[in-house]
Amino acid sequence: MLYLYHPEDKTYYELPYRDLSQPSMSIWELRHIKDRMRREGKDQVDEGRIFAGYEAMQNRIAESVASTRKAKKQRRTEKRRMNPHAAHTHATKPAPAKPRETLSNDDLEFEFDPSMIESEIKIR
Repeated sequence: MLYLYHPEDKTYYELPYRDLSQPSMSIWELRHIKDRMRREGKDQVDEGRIFAGYEAMQNRIAESVASTRKAKKQRRTEKRRMNPHAAHTHATKPAPAKPRETLSNDDLEFEFDPSMIESEIKIR
């Protein structure tokens, strides 16, 4: 779906692709594909070539994600081989906090002073 901004109406109009089976893409992706085609010397840019470029870009992204996952997995494996005891060391949960001791009114040493209440009432 393409969006066309009309400055007089100040509204956007939706313009569908000619082939609605094609995936949607951001403006950044479209610009990137067009720039890449120009650098490769492809002067004629049409809808078919744009979507072929988009598919190629998505394939490169998927390959990058897969190779990154593979590299991370290899690093974890290497770390385990270098230090076999580290594989058995897991972060432990902290010990549960001890419940707080509750105090009853009898445990509190507090002398009631009525003048404190009177001064509070006068302040307000």
